[in-house]
Amino acid sequence: MTINFYEGKINKYLSIFIKNKEDMKDVRQNVYISLLNYKEISNALIYKTVKCKSLDFLLKKNRYNLQELEESIEQKTFYDEKIDPPLLERIDYNLSEPIRLYVYGLKYREIAEELNISLDDVKQRIWKGRQELKKYRF
Repeated sequence: MTINFYEGKINKYLSIFIKNKEDMKDVRQNVYISLLNYKEISNALIYKTVKCKSLDFLLKKNRYNLQELEESIEQKTFYDEKIDPPLLERIDYNLSEPIRLYVYGLKYREIAEELNISLDDVKQRIWKGRQELKKYRF
């Protein structure tokens, strides 16, 4: 299969990170060049490549703070998972509360302050909570 076969997925993932159409063209070109190095292409590889190339582009163009940019992107992709509030009730409160606050738009450090836990604990609890939520999805 050619890389053009994956154009729809590449464009979908790019739209998460890049909003300007001209910028999207530049990043898409870099994604295509990177993907040419692989014999087999999976959805995960496409997503990771788009994410890395988009982050590189945004960091160079706008001089974003990397941690804030990654948080913002993770939050956008987190919304795409369509977290059902009753589903959060199925997992432990220590895991669900950071997720709930994150979905409401709080940054990691704000969640840490709100729950009186460390920044690393916030990241770990959100990750573990997402893993638990995956068990309840079909």
